[in-house]
Amino acid sequence: MKVMSKGFDGITEKGILAFVFFLPICPPLSVLGVLTALVFFFIRHKDKLNFRPILFWVSLLVLLFFTFLSAAFSVQRNLSFGRFPFYILSFLLCLLIARSGVNSERILKLLVISGIIVTAFGIIQYLTDFNLAIRTHLFSITFATKKGITSTLSNPNRFAQYLVLLLPLAAVSLYVLRGFKWKMCAFCLILLSFVCLFLTKSFAGICAVSVLILFAVFIKNWKLGIVLVLLLSLIYVTNQRKMGDFTRRFTSSRSIETRFSTWKVAISAVRKHPLTGCGLSTFHKIATEYKGDEKIMHGHAHSMYVQLLCETGMAGFFAFIFTVVLFLLYCFQRGSPISYGCAFSIIGALLAGLTGTILEFLPLAMLFWAIMGLGIGEYNENFVS
Repeated sequence: MKVMSKGFDGITEKGILAFVFFLPICPPLSVLGVLTALVFFFIRHKDKLNFRPILFWVSLLVLLFFTFLSAAFSVQRNLSFGRFPFYILSFLLCLLIARSGVNSERILKLLVISGIIVTAFGIIQYLTDFNLAIRTHLFSITFATKKGITSTLSNPNRFAQYLVLLLPLAAVSLYVLRGFKWKMCAFCLILLSFVCLFLTKSFAGICAVSVLILFAVFIKNWKLGIVLVLLLSLIYVTNQRKMGDFTRRFTSSRSIETRFSTWKVAISAVRKHPLTGCGLSTFHKIATEYKGDEKIMHGHAHSMYVQLLCETGMAGFFAFIFTVVLFLLYCFQRGSPISYGCAFSIIGALLAGLTGTILEFLPLAMLFWAIMGLGIGEYNENFVS
């Protein structure tokens, strides 16, 4: 019996590590890995699942319930219920990572290796204008270069969001992972990530990482943080023309018009369906049917928060915010390097989500919830007695 249990644990671990490694490279293999891990995880732990801290898991279940209501009262139920299984998978993924017992350092190692592959490939694409288009509708896989750098996540903004999630964990890996080889790998990943981040020209991604760096400095030494803010302010004041040219590249009237147009559509939908929203993944349908003066309309709301309000209503929106805030409190209460790294990754996602839709793209959404699971697992195993 013990041999069988160890065998199940081994398969679960291999499935999780395959998921972590292949997620940004080949999502279908990643999904296959996590589904395999889930099957053996539940066979192994069907009689004794640990749901500590209980408040976090209750909040996550409440969020799942409100997303179900959103699908049930959707303006297009078939579309919403087609999306709902991915929310179930996100909940199970978070539970799997948190309760599987897989060593956090092994997960970090796979994140570092896959991150190096992705960022290196992204730089090669940028330098060579390499263009290979491979697309699938189910998992949204795209290898292509059109403008700037795209790597394996199909466009520069998504790539920048991936880097925002990855960089805090890469920084933690530099501190946590043992051995000169792994520390050099973590350092290379950080260097490549910063190069790629600037090549994406993603204003939201660059701002999110900049805020995270300032936040980290303030936590470490608030006096140094104040000095850094004053120094940056001085640089801005003495280089207003250059800085103005830089920001205008990302805040053009067309870009602002796009966001206000999509937000106007989303808010109008919230007014009609305030509690449960218009339904999961229905913003594109609403946007295409919207009859107004706006000439620019996209298939997403250009804001994770606006899209959550539109599609899941106030109930789903506040359930999500409560769950994330609770997660951050647990991570900072734990206070370990890995829990801090997970917290910073999620904070980075929240910042990037002001003008992006991280949760709408399956690989990024799965990485988001996997990091949540990693942080809760760290809290449970090392802090709760």
